[in-house]
This record gives sequence, structure tokens and C-alpha cells, in this order.
Amino acid sequence: MASDKVSIRRLVEICRQKGIRHIVFSPGSRNAPLTITFNAFPEFKCYTITDERSAAFFALGIAQRLREPVVICCTSGTAALNYAPAIAEAYYQGVPLLVITADRPVEWKDQGAGQTINQTHIYRNYVVGSYELTQEALHRDDLWRNDLIINEAINRTVSDMPGPVHINVPLREPLYDQVQAADENVRIISAEKVLKTLSSGQAERLRNTWRRSEKKMMLVGLRPPVNGLAKDIDMLIDKSGLVVVTETTSNLACEKTFPCIDRLITTIPEDSEDAYAPDLLITFGGPIVSKKIKALLRRMSPDQHWHIDPSGIHLDTFQSLTEVISMDPERFVSLLNSWE
Repeated sequence: MASDKVSIRRLVEICRQKGIRHIVFSPGSRNAPLTITFNAFPEFKCYTITDERSAAFFALGIAQRLREPVVICCTSGTAALNYAPAIAEAYYQGVPLLVITADRPVEWKDQGAGQTINQTHIYRNYVVGSYELTQEALHRDDLWRNDLIINEAINRTVSDMPGPVHINVPLREPLYDQVQAADENVRIISAEKVLKTLSSGQAERLRNTWRRSEKKMMLVGLRPPVNGLAKDIDMLIDKSGLVVVTETTSNLACEKTFPCIDRLITTIPEDSEDAYAPDLLITFGGPIVSKKIKALLRRMSPDQHWHIDPSGIHLDTFQSLTEVISMDPERFVSLLNSWE
């Protein structure tokens, strides 16, 4: 059986057809239509964790491991606020979460109704997309709009800038009425990723900088494991003499890199820092944990700092950024190997 609310059935069907498989619920009354309908389909693996904070971190772990969107779903009111710590973590790590918050009817906001707060754009600073479905949609145009929102929301979780996306779902009572579960006739919208590459002129300019830079350093921050990248980096080190420093959170198990950043820095005499300053610094991945390397590179101020990220984010941690290269780091490392 599934909820009698057509928008909920269509939301679940779109999730099903787009390959979402893991749903983490925190029980409540307002999200009952979602709980009933997701559980009606054997393709979904549904988990129940009462505490929202714990539930969201549990889902974050699944999404980190699988690198695919995981749904978290809670009832209305302050329950939604308890998702915030895990959502913030997912945002800064680029982890795909689909956050579905059930909400009280829009007309009861700010009218003293229980478990009713303003949930619209509640996570605005920590999501890559924020949406609200049309309440109790029945008209063809309202259903079209809701379907479009759901497709876009799921697509954005795994875009060039992946991360959590929020869908707020206002619902009126009754909440437990059901109909026979069946496939809904929904339209699926795909978002194709474009393979980004450098023009011949761009590649030539960067290659010239690479070759004339005598002291080159690569620093890798937080990122998920990627098969084959460690081998390519070790190969690049052999070819070029590149110094590669990795955070533990980089998930890079290379043979020839320096994984213990702070221990490495303690071997550099303060009066000889200039001798170790890189001409070219290449970074990719997320935040750098080590305070020592951040302070050191800010003092060294490399002549060139390239940050590699397909989203084109301008991450200027060391106040020396000169190039933002919108490519997958794996492809860029392969390109560097081709220059040697």
C-alpha cells in the first residue's frame, strides 16, 4: 500500500527510477505518507533511526561509502533542525544527500500551531539546492512543477558540485490514508555531465609553467577514495621529482608521498624556509586539516598556485591562487604525466 497523496507517490517513483536505494527515516506523524510509500517498494532499503542527528550522520556514512544519493526524511518542526550538523558536513565534503522534510500546511506557519516553524530554505547556507513542493498538488501544472523539482533536486546531488539538496514537503491531514501501490507515470529528466578538458592553448600555457618550475609541490585535501589515482601520482613523482603531501582524509595510499604533514614541517629550519618554498603549488580536494602547512604556505607565498576542481570553485586557502582548473583531478594528473 502507498499514500493516497499523489505528489508523494510520484516523488517516490522518481527516486525509484533514478536509482536511489537507501532511505533513512526518523519516525513522526507528518512524514508518515513518505514512510508508508517508500516502504511499499522492495527496491528501497529503509532504515529507522529515532534521533534525527544520528540518522543524518548514519545516512552520510552510507553516501560517503557508496558515492550515491541517500535520502533522509523526518517529520515537521524542530526535528528538521537536528539534521543540520550532518548536512553541513555533507556540504563541505561534497557528499550527496537528499534531505526530505515533511512540513505542516503553509497556512499554519506563524499561527501558533505545534511543531510548525519556517522550514522553507532552512538549510540555505549548507545545501547546493533548496526546494519546496506545491502543497497537495492535484492540478496537472502543479504535478508537473513538483516532478520537475524532484528531478532537478536529485540531479544536483551528483552534479559537478555534489552535496546535500533539500526538498520541503508541506502536507495536510489526513496523513495515513492509503491506496494500492502502483507504478506512477512520471517523466525522468537526466542531467549529463560534460567531460571538461583544456584547449590546446590553455594546455600549452600551463605546460610551459610546469616545465619551468623547478620546485613543484602537490597538496591533497579531503576527498573520497579513487581507484588508480595513487599509482598515477607515484608515477608522476618518479618522472618529475614532484613533492606530494597528503592529508589522512585524502584517502590516498601512495608509496612516495608525505602523509604526515606536521612531522614533515618540523624538519624544516625556520631560517631556511625560503629554500623549501615551491615555485608551483598544485592543490585538489577539500579542506586541509594541518594548521602548520597552511601557515607555512601562506608565508612562502608560491609564485603559482593551481587549484583543480571540476566545479571551478576558487579555493584560495594559501592566499596565492593564480589558476582555477575545472577538471577532474584524476584527468589532470594523467595530463601532467603526459607532459613528462
